[in-house]
Amino acid sequence: MSLQNRRLRGFRAPPVRMAPLRACPVGADMRTRLLDVWPGLMLRHYPSDAACADAFGKERQTATNWRSGHCGPDAGSVSIAFLRWPDEMARLLGGAA
Repeated sequence: MSLQNRRLRGFRAPPVRMAPLRACPVGADMRTRLLDVWPGLMLRHYPSDAACADAFGKERQTATNWRSGHCGPDAGSVSIAFLRWPDEMARLLGGAA
């Protein structure tokens, strides 16, 4: 048995305590607002589902769902939108631009 294995034998990690999850009203309001404005933003900036999908590195079906309002974006896509259109995203989501 190696020295490293001898040291690890019998080792028990201490229990991990997680902080309780709390509802974040600002986050919930922002998500609701984002779901309202995202389809219009995608329709305004991209002439087709394929162009929208290519711009965000997503499948065409994802872009179809976004543009129809069936579902909202993931965090990475929101970040890309903020990088592309910072003033418009801030204005649409209620920030100062």
